Amino acid sequence: MVLAGVASCYGDTLLFATNGAGQFGTIDVTTGIFAQIGGLEPSTLWGLGWDGYILYGLTSQANPDLDIINPSTGAITTVGATGLSKYSIMSSTIGGALYAIDGSSSKLYTINPATGAAVFVANTGLPTGIGNYYDSMAGSASNLYVTLNQTLYIVNPLTGATTDVGNMSTTHVLGSAWVNNQLYGFTDSASQPFYIINTGNAQMTFAGDATVDVYFATPNEAPEPGTVWLLCAGIIGLGAARLRLPGRSFDVRRESHLRDGSV
Repeated sequence: MVLAGVASCYGDTLLFATNGAGQFGTIDVTTGIFAQIGGLEPSTLWGLGWDGYILYGLTSQANPDLDIINPSTGAITTVGATGLSKYSIMSSTIGGALYAIDGSSSKLYTINPATGAAVFVANTGLPTGIGNYYDSMAGSASNLYVTLNQTLYIVNPLTGATTDVGNMSTTHVLGSAWVNNQLYGFTDSASQPFYIINTGNAQMTFAGDATVDVYFATPNEAPEPGTVWLLCAGIIGLGAARLRLPGRSFDVRRESHLRDGSV
């Protein structure tokens, strides 16, 4: 596991991730192995964003907070409240801008990284009430990719214009990330398989089985060279002592999604 983490520090295969047991860590898309960093999250995170230097998280409650996450220790510092609805989702583009979809209205917002305040961008064509869906969001350099139950959407981060790409082969995508110019989707199906999703037609290609159910993920891309070495050193040290907790007894995401009968 340590060797996989070291190798991926030289490429873009290592993602920051959260899982259903309330853990933060990294997952390698070449192996599916999750390495926990730090203890349990103080509150469930409903989104991750990385600007190349700072890792951000969005909490899941009403008026969720924007947090800063120390990628080496998992320590969380609260920036401020966003003013968004419960179960809003957040991601970042490759350029580092933070975007959120409101959990009730499905409107598109940017998040001010200095204050946490959400700034309205545009309406989208997404269904409202996304907190009742299996949902995920990932950002490339120019697009936001949103999955709701079985449907893949592309949202323009500047205008909110929304394209329905098509139906995926599963409704169970809980997390997604843009890695090496490909969209990865993580599921909570048996053995927790993850896939490469074709952004032109929503078709899914099996990539591997993950050791955890990934809720949200973001790529670790383009840090300064010194930052890479510091991050890798932290991962190596923490990897040997990572803790695997027993399965969760209550899955808030599953519970919220089951309200509308989606399984």
